[in-house]
Amino acid sequence: MRALGKKLGALGLVLLMAVGTVACGDSSQTQAESTETAAGTTIAAQTDAAGTEAASTAAPTTAAELNADGGKAVITVDGKEIPFSVASYYVDQTKSTYEYYFSSYNNGQEMNQSEWYQTVPGKEITYAEDLQESCKDFLISGIVVSAHAEEYGVALSEADETAIQTQADQLMQSIDPEKIASFGLTKEHLVDFLRYNTLSNQIYGKVTDTFTCEVSDEESRTVSYQIFALSTKGAATGGDDLPTMEEAKEKAKAVLSKIQSGEDAAEAVKELGTTVIDDTISVGQFEDSDEIASKVLAMKTGDVLVHEDAEGFTLYGVYCVSDDDAEGREARKEEIRLQKADDSFDGLMKQWQTESEILVDETVWDQINIFES
Repeated sequence: MRALGKKLGALGLVLLMAVGTVACGDSSQTQAESTETAAGTTIAAQTDAAGTEAASTAAPTTAAELNADGGKAVITVDGKEIPFSVASYYVDQTKSTYEYYFSSYNNGQEMNQSEWYQTVPGKEITYAEDLQESCKDFLISGIVVSAHAEEYGVALSEADETAIQTQADQLMQSIDPEKIASFGLTKEHLVDFLRYNTLSNQIYGKVTDTFTCEVSDEESRTVSYQIFALSTKGAATGGDDLPTMEEAKEKAKAVLSKIQSGEDAAEAVKELGTTVIDDTISVGQFEDSDEIASKVLAMKTGDVLVHEDAEGFTLYGVYCVSDDDAEGREARKEEIRLQKADDSFDGLMKQWQTESEILVDETVWDQINIFES
């Protein structure tokens, strides 16, 4: 139940890694898309592009202006290095993504510095610490996974190399020149970073595209339904003109009865001054976070449901079109397969990390200040 699953701020502060191989422009301009993946997801999900802004017309930063520490190794994996410049750039872009999602799910409110020092629910670290640890993990995983390219028959093609060079050029033009200087960032640094992640994405595809698993019909059962909403007295605006909850229930039941009798739902709800939405919900999606979801999943074909929200301001009317939607079930099976493929790859990546020699120079890493980038 996509629409209902998002209500009541259930998503809260979504901390996602949506910056990657086709990078953003200046972090103040980032408009990342939601990938609905949690921290710790796979390389491919993490490297979905947040979008590239138009190239800046500012003159390139000269080498003399660059931070001399830009080339210092902050992470070394089996002898391959991630420099301070790339780590600074990636942390800066990911911070922008965190802030974008915070604003998106908090009615445009900006994430201020004090909120970065709040504790992440379920963890014993702050959001600032979580950001930095997530970035470390991502930067490390790019090298760790790419080291297995030959094993999976993966290599960068001429087209890949051309795309990487183009992306690096675009980045060097789109990133704020002051940040380039502060990070000590060069095109060569970016090219290496992009190579690691391009190979990682290709290996991820090899592993997950061929992943198979059994998903039962019950595990993927999907209910298709039609739903409409009515505001009642007590709502923030126009309360005096709205029906009481009991009046709304009677109206909703009358309309649902018409729908059960075969009247078109879109036509039937017009008398209520509302609209109907066609949607689906699958087993395992929102039962734990959305009370109405569990009720809809328990419905049988042709059943109707009237549900009062917890605040007592809104009434929902629901008609069950099918308690076992075949098309929705197959789509849900693929979602489950992909999730299990991601989990499988994540386990494989962790195994590879334990087999790698990973060094993080904390002295250099601590020079990355997310509030000054």
